[in-house]
Amino acid sequence: MATGGTTIVRTQISSIHSLQWERRDASAPYCIIEWVENLSSKFIWPHSDDTKETGEKRRTLSSPAGEFALSTPIESRSGNQSCVHLVIEGIERFIGESRAKVPYIANPGFILYKGAPDQAIRFKIRDCLSLAA
Repeated sequence: MATGGTTIVRTQISSIHSLQWERRDASAPYCIIEWVENLSSKFIWPHSDDTKETGEKRRTLSSPAGEFALSTPIESRSGNQSCVHLVIEGIERFIGESRAKVPYIANPGFILYKGAPDQAIRFKIRDCLSLAA
């Protein structure tokens, strides 16, 4: 904004506590993930969280006469006991430790719901977790 030859700069900082997005096709979601903080690491988790990555590392050498390609398959696996699977009132959920370790979040974790339980049910679950931790 200019006033008599001077420029005034105003900065506003805000944060989002909730974001809702509705797709055009509006089909039911496969799952909902909620990220939580302060999920105690003292739990003895009964279920596993396994990751498998597969792919290919490819190197291509090119010249005007053609190409020569070399490829190597890549496969890595990792896993640990870091979650629990619960079914309460017919709603399946996994609760566990997050693999993403963000320095400004203490003990990050997640709640993954299969399907889409409504917000009131999700709030009750988070409330119960906060009392248990």
